[in-house]
This record gives sequence, C-alpha cells and structure tokens, in this order.
Amino acid sequence: VSVLYWASLKQYVFYEQMSATEEVVPNVSEQVAPSQDSKKPGSQYYYWHGHEKERAKVGDVAPKTTPALVGTAQAEHSPLLKQVTISKYSWCDNKKSVSVYVDFEGVKQEAVSVSFEEKKLKLHIRPDGSGNDHILVLHLAKPIDAAGSSFRVKENQQVVIKISKQEEIAWYDLVDSKASVDDD
Repeated sequence: VSVLYWASLKQYVFYEQMSATEEVVPNVSEQVAPSQDSKKPGSQYYYWHGHEKERAKVGDVAPKTTPALVGTAQAEHSPLLKQVTISKYSWCDNKKSVSVYVDFEGVKQEAVSVSFEEKKLKLHIRPDGSGNDHILVLHLAKPIDAAGSSFRVKENQQVVIKISKQEEIAWYDLVDSKASVDDD
C-alpha cells in the first residue's frame, strides 16, 4: 500500500501498489479525514507546524527543548568595556628616530605600557582610580626598529615615545593612510 498526501485537500489517500502499466485509481473508501487541530483551515503552514508533538513521537521532527541554567558567575572587569581612544598627539621627525608626544595630566611611569611592532605602535595608559584604559594605536607609514624604540614619562604630564627608524630617511607621514582599523 502506498500513501499519497494532497496538501491542498489535507487528505491521505491510500493506493494499492500496481505495476507501471496499470492506472492508479484512489481507493476512496479508505480515505482519512483531515485533522481539526490546525489553527487556520486550508493553510499548509499551520497544519505542518500545528502537529509538532505528534511528529516528534514518530521521529519526523526534533522535540522542543526546555532551556536549562548551566551556571552563574560574577562578570570580571574587562578593560575592553571602558577604553578611551587617544586622538591628540604630536610628532617630530629626527635623523635617526621619530618622536611621538602624548599629553596626559598626572600620568606615572608604571601606568604606561608601549608595544612596538615593525609598522605598528600601541600605547596603553592606565591611570589610577579612573577605571578607563586610554589607548593610542598608530599604523606607521614606514618600518621601525622595535628593539631600539623606547618611551618615558616627562614630568607627570607627557609621554614621549622615541621610535627608532630602520632607515635614515625623512618621514613625511607618521601613519599609513592605507592602513585599516581592522589591522589591530
């Protein structure tokens, strides 16, 4: 016995298995009446989705799950939540180095960290009590000598970063205008 479902009529019609040469004629006496559970008669969507529990029993669809609490924990302080971008700085091109000056009132040497890469400079200032990280990221126009570069805090008011050049050529631009923000 084969089963054919006519979605537009919502009827199951049972056919007897026949050879390919015989004509298929529905056996009307064995028709099953459509279910009255559907929300909107005549709508295939509501008929299909209105029978999820019955379909789950026969393995047609996965049963709905109930959310379960896995655990709770106190959220840790993340410096990413309170980052302030430093946008004001000045720079000076020297013969063997480039100096970058960042004014910051009340800064201390232990609150400053600078990382150097071949074409990138990253400055972090973490002042006491503010809860904010002040960050300056520069994608440099030319390669630098990261090992020869350094920084210092000048009179609790300014961070001076000395970038050592790989080649003694003039820098007309400090940052690469083609660098993307996604390069961080």
